[in-house]
Amino acid sequence: MPSANVTASGPLQFCPGDSVILTVVSQPGNTYQWKLMGNDIPGATNKNYTATAAGNYKVAVTNSLGCTDISDPVIVTVPCRMKNETITENLELFPNPANTYITISGGIPSSYEVINATGQVLISQEKNTTDVIDISPIPAGLYLIRVVTENGPSTLKFIKEE
Repeated sequence: MPSANVTASGPLQFCPGDSVILTVVSQPGNTYQWKLMGNDIPGATNKNYTATAAGNYKVAVTNSLGCTDISDPVIVTVPCRMKNETITENLELFPNPANTYITISGGIPSSYEVINATGQVLISQEKNTTDVIDISPIPAGLYLIRVVTENGPSTLKFIKEE
C-alpha cells in the first residue's frame, strides 16, 4: 500500500498572495492527484502542490499495482485581508441574505469580486457602472465581496439563499 503522508513547507495560515508547498513522500512508480474540498485539482499530479487558497487539501497516491491511499486532510486558511484593505462602515449591502441580486449603497463600486470560502473568485467585474450585482449564478452559501469604490477597497460578507 502506498503512503500518503503530507508535509507543509511553512505555516498553513497565511495572507492572500502567499502560499505553502504541500509535499507527499515520493516512491518510484507512484502517481499523485491533489484534491481541494474533495474535488480533483486539474493538473495537480506531482508530489508537490503549491496551495494559494484556503481549503481542505488531500492527495491520492496510487502505486504501480493500482493500490491507492488518500492522505489525511491538510487545512489551509487565509484569514487576512489584502494589504490596504479595510471594512468600510459607510458601505452597506442589501438584502442580506439575498437570492438573486444584492445592492451596495454608499458608493458605486468601480470593480468587485465575489469570493467563496476557499478564496476562489466566482464573479468579478472591472469598470462597473451600477450598484446592483447579479448573484443568481452562484450556489447558496456564505460569501465575501471585495469592492473598490472612490474611497478605496472594502470587504463585505453576505449570504446567498436559494
